Amino acid sequence: KWYQMTTMPYMRHSEHKQDGVIITFTDITHLKKAQEDLDNHLKQLMRVNADLDNFVYAAAHDLTAPISTIESLCSLIFGKTDTNDHEVQEYKEMAENSFSRFKAMIKELVDIGKVENEMHSKMEPVNISQLYEDIRLSMLNQITATQASIITDFQVKEIRFLKKNIRSILYNLISNAIKYKSPDRDPEIVISTQSVPGFLLLSVTDNGMGIEEKKIDQIFSLYGRLGQQVEGQGIGLYLVKKIIDATGGKIEVSSELGKGSTFNVFFKV
Repeated sequence: KWYQMTTMPYMRHSEHKQDGVIITFTDITHLKKAQEDLDNHLKQLMRVNADLDNFVYAAAHDLTAPISTIESLCSLIFGKTDTNDHEVQEYKEMAENSFSRFKAMIKELVDIGKVENEMHSKMEPVNISQLYEDIRLSMLNQITATQASIITDFQVKEIRFLKKNIRSILYNLISNAIKYKSPDRDPEIVISTQSVPGFLLLSVTDNGMGIEEKKIDQIFSLYGRLGQQVEGQGIGLYLVKKIIDATGGKIEVSSELGKGSTFNVFFKV
C-alpha cells in the first residue's frame, strides 16, 4: 500500500505554544496504481508508435521498388504500341498519372510518420519573408498558369520553428488557395503575420471556391477532400494540423461558399 504523510505542528491555543505534532496518513494506493497503469500504457503506446513508424518506412521502401518496376514495364509496353492511336495514348496518360499519384502518396505517408519525431528537433529562427519567396519561386508555374496575385503583409518577420515544417504549412495553404480557386475569377491571396497574446498568427486568405461550414472539419481528416475535381491525396491539411497540434498551436478556418476562405494558424510562442 501507498500512503501520503503530512505533518503539522500541534498548537495549544490557550498558551500559544507548540505541544507536539499531528501526522496524517492518506491512503493513495488507488491513485498510485492508476499512475503506474497510465505509465505502462504510455510506454506501450510509445512502442506501438515506434513500430508504426518503422512499418511506414519499411512499407514505403518495399513499395517503391515494385512500383518503379511496373512503371518501367508499362513504359516498355507503350513504347512498342501505336502511340498515334488516340485510345492507347489516353491509357498511357492515365497510367502515368496513376504512377505519379501513387508515388506522391507514398512520400506523403512517410512525411506523416516523420512529423512527431521531428517535433523534438532543434527549433531555429526562420525568416518568413525569405521562406515565402522560396515557396513562391518553387510554385511559379502554378502561379503564372492561374494568373494568381499574392499580397504579403509580414508584421512579424521571424518565428522560431522547424524550418521544414513551417515551409510545409505555408506551402500547403498557398497551394490549396490556388488549387481551389473560383472558376469565375483569378485567385487573389493575402498572406499576413501578426502577434496576438501567446501566439504568432499566420493568416492566408483567398477568394476561391469556399467551404460549406458543415464540411470544414472534414478537410483536416486523413484523405479528407471536398471533391474529386481537384488533384491531390487529401493529406496536406491533415499534415498541417498534425504539425500545429504537436507544438501546442491551433488552426482555425472561416469560409463562405463561393466567396473564399481564411486559414488562421496560431504558433505557440
